[in-house]
Amino acid sequence: MSRMISTICLAVLLLVLWRAPGHALTLHVTDDTNINLNTPGQNNGDTQGVFVRNVGAGGVRHGFVRFDLTPLPPGVVITQATLRLWVSDLPNAGAIDLHLVTGAWDEASLTANTAPAVEEFWFASRPIAAGDKGSYVMVDVTSQVQGWVADPATNFGLAILPSPLDDIRLDLDSKENTGTSHPMEIEVAFEGPAGPTGAAGLPGPIGAPGPPGPQGPQGAIGPTGAQGQMGPQGPSGMLGSFDALQGLPCTKPGGGVGSVAVIYQANGVATLACATGRYLDLGLVVFDTQTNLMWEKKTTTVGSGANPSDLHDVDNTYTWCQATGNSAAGTLCDGNTTSWIADVNAEKLFGYTDWRLPTGVTSEEDAGELVTILRNPCGGTPCIDPIFGPTASANYWSATEAPDPNFVWFVNFAIGSVYIDPKSFTDRVRAVRGGP
Repeated sequence: MSRMISTICLAVLLLVLWRAPGHALTLHVTDDTNINLNTPGQNNGDTQGVFVRNVGAGGVRHGFVRFDLTPLPPGVVITQATLRLWVSDLPNAGAIDLHLVTGAWDEASLTANTAPAVEEFWFASRPIAAGDKGSYVMVDVTSQVQGWVADPATNFGLAILPSPLDDIRLDLDSKENTGTSHPMEIEVAFEGPAGPTGAAGLPGPIGAPGPPGPQGPQGAIGPTGAQGQMGPQGPSGMLGSFDALQGLPCTKPGGGVGSVAVIYQANGVATLACATGRYLDLGLVVFDTQTNLMWEKKTTTVGSGANPSDLHDVDNTYTWCQATGNSAAGTLCDGNTTSWIADVNAEKLFGYTDWRLPTGVTSEEDAGELVTILRNPCGGTPCIDPIFGPTASANYWSATEAPDPNFVWFVNFAIGSVYIDPKSFTDRVRAVRGGP
């Protein structure tokens, strides 16, 4: 089974809860299969993989996939569309070429004998490297989805062909693969048309008095008073706390004026740094002076491969249950014995033991802690300040469950979107704690 969620309900939730410029949702597969050019009468509509091959046993294989556009509201303007492919196996690395399909087909009857025509020239060629096995690869399909939305009758999907320049044997997950449940998807960002102004409603009741507002700006400095008499000199004192240094001017490494920032570790040791701007890089962690949150920094390089023995490897992925240690009976987490966040606290990262997963969407007004470090506008993938170190252009778990308790909110740092995944999916993680 593919991701079986209520498209209409999730679309409504996303439009209401996410208040970033524009909106985002996921388009799901309706048909996915492959044809065998060496056995032209063979139908593979019920197989658990979509094979793309031009070398080795099993024949030359071409993949076909088509997506459901009905979740998109009428009149939307597509601003970004990204195809996600899960590489389940890769005996031979190489490149794939993506073509638009120009005729009707369905997975239950498609064979090499009945295959429709595809456009002669590919619109995208994507190398698949050995390190991509067991992870998602992305392809920009913005122009193709825009064309389908403009003329839905042309939505015959995509053909995924092996590049004639490479020998490749690639297995992608199909929607029938319930073992990993990573079918192909298209993540779409869009803007909806402005609706007409509605009629004015009746005045509501007078609400309770609100909390005091923020302190106003400082007033002008008054005139200098008369100088008083000089008192007697007191004894020399000692610095009672590093807190007295907080905010004093200092010279940054390499020159330039900054201000002193004092950060205390759990053991009471103070770290002094000369910094300006919102974020303070403390080596193993980043401190956000705007939200007073401390964030874990990841290690190694994106795409270098997962290393479970390094809790902070940027390529490590976990189910939500494994990330949080949740093992609630009768849920998708039933029987789980792994807790990444407990291991991070046992390690005492930066001397602290109160690390946790950041919150996600909690209300119409609060999109959660994980959204606060999204760079908006994105300005290039991943959508995050480089001071956070290596960050994958992928989904990162939050701690917040969706209205359906089998799903959890995540933030996608590839396009800066917020959505939900089942707890059994594997996504990336970043730990957070309250400031010092």
